Amino acid sequence: KLASIGAILAGCSIVVLPFVSSLYLAFAVNFLLGMGMVASQTTAYTIFQSAPEELRGRVMGAAQSLMGAASFLAMGLAGFVAEWFGITPVLGGIGCLVIATGLIILNRSIPKFETGN
Repeated sequence: KLASIGAILAGCSIVVLPFVSSLYLAFAVNFLLGMGMVASQTTAYTIFQSAPEELRGRVMGAAQSLMGAASFLAMGLAGFVAEWFGITPVLGGIGCLVIATGLIILNRSIPKFETGN
């Protein structure tokens, strides 16, 4: 649940950020964004640490490589898309994707109860 709440908080912050006109309010929004990212990343690294001890280094290395590559590709793609559509729609779209991811994770983490008829 912590990862999903963190993703939703981060996504909401990303959506709101382009509309903030005050520097101090932007600091506050970025602080909330950071809190959401820390909550999500802490949960992810906790899951990675649950790998068997002999595979933990490989799991962490693969995770770091994938996150670095995804970050690099996302920045490049966002730059090209922002050139066509503008920064506000791009940040809004990215924020909505992050919120949707958080909601999907939250929905999957809520236990489902079967009704026996």
